[in-house]
Amino acid sequence: MLHNFVLRTLYRFASSGSCLEIALHTPNFPAQAPGLKESASAKAIDARHEAWKERLPENEAHLWDVLTAFDGTTQSSLFAHCASSAVNALFEPANRYN
Repeated sequence: MLHNFVLRTLYRFASSGSCLEIALHTPNFPAQAPGLKESASAKAIDARHEAWKERLPENEAHLWDVLTAFDGTTQSSLFAHCASSAVNALFEPANRYN
């Protein structure tokens, strides 16, 4: 599951896939409040994302080996980072026809 999440979150154009049929969808918001991207929280999330990218291999073919070498705490932190990118904290009414 971690491998799948990392591929979806940090290797957006990965050529390799996962045998798991689990989808991680990152919401995108068409309109953001002015200044949101410059907020301390947004900057911290971006910095954390970049730090993970630096720790992971450039080629996703080597990802599995790197992930299995991480200890449980590091794996859990990376899993939480990936999962948090898929959280949609906005209330959006459900579309019953889609």
